Amino acid sequence: MSNVISLGDFNKFTDLTDAIQFVPNKWTRIGDLGLFTERGTSQLSVTFDRVEGKLSALEARQRGVKPQYGSDEIVKTLSYATAYFPANDKVAPEDIQGRRRPGSATETDTVTEAVQRKLENLRMAHAQTREYMEMQALKGLVKSPDGTVFADLYTDFGFTQTSIDFFLGTATTDVDAKIREMVRHIEDNVFSGGSIGGIRVLVSQEFFDKLISHPNVREAYTHYQSNNQVGGGQVLRDDLRRDFRHQGVIFEEYRGSITHLDGTVERMITAQEGHAFPTGVDGMFETWFSPAHHMDFVNTIGEEVYAFSIPATDGSGIEIMSQSAPLPLCKRPQALVKVLTSN
Repeated sequence: MSNVISLGDFNKFTDLTDAIQFVPNKWTRIGDLGLFTERGTSQLSVTFDRVEGKLSALEARQRGVKPQYGSDEIVKTLSYATAYFPANDKVAPEDIQGRRRPGSATETDTVTEAVQRKLENLRMAHAQTREYMEMQALKGLVKSPDGTVFADLYTDFGFTQTSIDFFLGTATTDVDAKIREMVRHIEDNVFSGGSIGGIRVLVSQEFFDKLISHPNVREAYTHYQSNNQVGGGQVLRDDLRRDFRHQGVIFEEYRGSITHLDGTVERMITAQEGHAFPTGVDGMFETWFSPAHHMDFVNTIGEEVYAFSIPATDGSGIEIMSQSAPLPLCKRPQALVKVLTSN
């Protein structure tokens, strides 16, 4: 990224979209899992037809008897608007004047490097926002960090959210039975026409600690740890996240949070809770993006994040404008399960 902008560019508008897209995400655990397929749209909303076909086993009948016919399909059209998140910054003279280039004892900082730092900060903000919204989709919601709920998928789909209380504070709880109940619900509600890749549960640190210390689970967790270590207790995996595979399900401690504009921090998973979902199900999780609010991108296919720069009219620096218009969705919310421990 050596030529984002130069001093000679102060007289023109500059498209920095490729530059900001190049900056890697640093808050993307859900993205790292590969759950959400990225989709672009040229519109400001996405419309779906939901087909509620009745699935039932075929009945055995005598030859010549009237055969069984499939039921009529019920189609419901749902439309969801993409959210819109603009975020701006500015490279001012004090961001460059007299600043030494990082790693150099003599070379001064440059406009290009200052712009790059601003782009990294903006990219982080958009990545954190996307992570938040995709986590909400795992809860069956389309919700932005400011608390705006664009859609409750359970209401739209006509389902009630399934919650399973593990009662991890009770020593006699049959935790394996709770896990089987959770797995069976997910398998029965995926309706994918095929097998799922697996089941993962992202849980709060409180839930995770109670799970691995439960009397009916502790031995299995100790065995799991020993199988993932080499001599001297060194962890075999490069990924140091705390997780636990048990009964074919991966429980992972998730400590993600988002910082609001007023400085308050919101945990993405509430204490004592977690969210279970299937993996490897085609088309179940999608994140749609609308095009930028800019004449050059009207009716084009949306990208994850856009950025532009333009010199301030008063000569006070360079304005950097970024924006993203995402819509993360779970298209089968009935297959999601909220887990919790009430004691």
